[in-house]
Amino acid sequence: MPNRRYAMSSTRKVGRLDVMDLANSFSNKVNEVDEWLRNQTRNCYENALDKACPWREVEEHDDNRIPRTVIKAVCVCEQGCINFGSNLMDSSLGFCEEVVKPTMVFRRQSANRPHIIDIELIPYACICKRNIAETTTAQ
Repeated sequence: MPNRRYAMSSTRKVGRLDVMDLANSFSNKVNEVDEWLRNQTRNCYENALDKACPWREVEEHDDNRIPRTVIKAVCVCEQGCINFGSNLMDSSLGFCEEVVKPTMVFRRQSANRPHIIDIELIPYACICKRNIAETTTAQ
């Protein structure tokens, strides 16, 4: 993730506030938050604030593809879905599965050949795939 920089062309005073100091302070705070988010070790429950199947985003880099970097979703809870009543993982509800989107990319086969059009399935979210209850009929 690139560092975000918020620069101002000149320093001006607004009352007692130095605008450049405020801009630098804001930029430093944004960078601190970005760094904190990158370093978080998240588990299933910490990510389950508003999703039945939380996911994290991972950058995947491939020098033989355009775009070279794509963001993919990786399911955090694989064994079950989050029960919003108890906020715990419950395998009886189903299991988390990636939602993929066919995406057109350009792929280089070799150094001497031009890129070709290719379709890559890129996961962009995770959903709770419910278990289908088996029904029994009385005889």
